[in-house]
Amino acid sequence: MASTFSNLGLNLQATGENSGTWGDLTNVNLQNIDNAIAGVVTITLTGNTTLAFTTNSSSTTFTDQAGRNKTIILSGSLSATTVTVTVPNIEKDYVIINNCGGTATISSGGSTT
Repeated sequence: MASTFSNLGLNLQATGENSGTWGDLTNVNLQNIDNAIAGVVTITLTGNTTLAFTTNSSSTTFTDQAGRNKTIILSGSLSATTVTVTVPNIEKDYVIINNCGGTATISSGGSTT
C-alpha cells in the first residue's frame, strides 16, 4: 500500500513502507508540523504572490515552504496600491501581519478573497 497525504501535506506512510528512509520522512513530517503550528516567514512583496505548498512530497529532505507557516509577515515597498497574496487552498489558520505599506488581499486560490 502506498503512502497517502494529510490536509497539511504530511506523508502518511503505509505499514512496512520506506524501509531505510522512514525516519527521515518522519523527521520531515515533524518539521512540517512545527511550521504549521509555530512557523514564521517574512515575504517581501513586489507584486501578486502565491505561497509555496506541496501536498504530496515523499522527500527525505526538509524544505521550508511559505504556505505551511502559521504566521506570515508581509514586507516590502509596493508600487501598486493593492496586491493579491494567494495562500494554499486547505483548511488552515494563518496569522498575517501586513507591513508592506500597501493593501494585501488574501486569496485561497479560488474566487473568494
